[in-house]
Amino acid sequence: MNKCKQSDNKALSVLFGLLFTGITSNAAAETFVADLSHIHGTYTPKDGDIGQPDMSKPHKGSVAVPVFGLQGVQERLPDYPTNNGPFIEGRFVVHEHFGTHVDAPAHVENNEATRESGNPDLRTAEELTAEDLYGPVVYLDISARVQAELDNNNGIPGPISVTDFSDESKVGITATDIEAIEDKIKEGVWIVVNTNWSKFFYEEDKKKSPYINNWNYPGFSAGACDKLIEIEDRKGIRIDGIVMDNMSVGSGDNGTGPKDDWIDAWHCHIRGIQRGWLLVENAANLGRLSNAKPGSCSLFVGALKIANAAGVPSRVIAVCESREHQQDYP
Repeated sequence: MNKCKQSDNKALSVLFGLLFTGITSNAAAETFVADLSHIHGTYTPKDGDIGQPDMSKPHKGSVAVPVFGLQGVQERLPDYPTNNGPFIEGRFVVHEHFGTHVDAPAHVENNEATRESGNPDLRTAEELTAEDLYGPVVYLDISARVQAELDNNNGIPGPISVTDFSDESKVGITATDIEAIEDKIKEGVWIVVNTNWSKFFYEEDKKKSPYINNWNYPGFSAGACDKLIEIEDRKGIRIDGIVMDNMSVGSGDNGTGPKDDWIDAWHCHIRGIQRGWLLVENAANLGRLSNAKPGSCSLFVGALKIANAAGVPSRVIAVCESREHQQDYP
């Protein structure tokens, strides 16, 4: 399906939806806005090097978080003076895939053996359209079964022998979960999955982080991704993307490969991104959407329009109709 051909209709749907919400909100429905983003913390440059964080000097309570690369760095530049007080300015350096962020299709450049077509999607962040970054939400909440597994270790992630989040455990997202929402999987939707794993996000030592938990965390299994692709192909559609409150959308098991040897690893990334899926990782507060009327949420991914970026930190926001005010519209 060519998304460009759908953009005019989708833009009109966005406009109509916003107008409709404004007109009927007082009479029929109460809406709420949910911020699904973690704080992107920053540190003072170390020895004046803007590329190196001084971990002893966090800004405004910043806490180190798991990241491929370094923590964010921000420095204040000389004030711009006026007679009514100075303008404050600064600059910062942050990893493309730091904190709550979106992976652009260029994040994975598959080799020829794993490409699904001879013309894979390799767009960088500035090439993503407004229509790409907006869409209706299909919501899945598996936090109860994740919590049930965590309860085997007093609510804390543990070794796979104690808290098992491998694909075989079926605690994460399975093909059966995707089959259950097949009727809702349509052109341009965002699949948002709440595991409540974001509560383990803040941890200074990545190697000891309960968030990564030695690559034992819940997410999309390989089978779930394959089922989603099969549904897309059968319907002739493309989703806009997936939002997860974990490190990589796929499960930790999915990331390390079938034998934990990093061979055939990152299955969801390899197969999904070059189909044009956008992947929002390290999301937060996804449980807020449990308070929404089913099918009422729209998602906005505030991705910076940075040239040549394979991913960008993002402010992710959902607008939903409250469950308490369900009412059929005429």
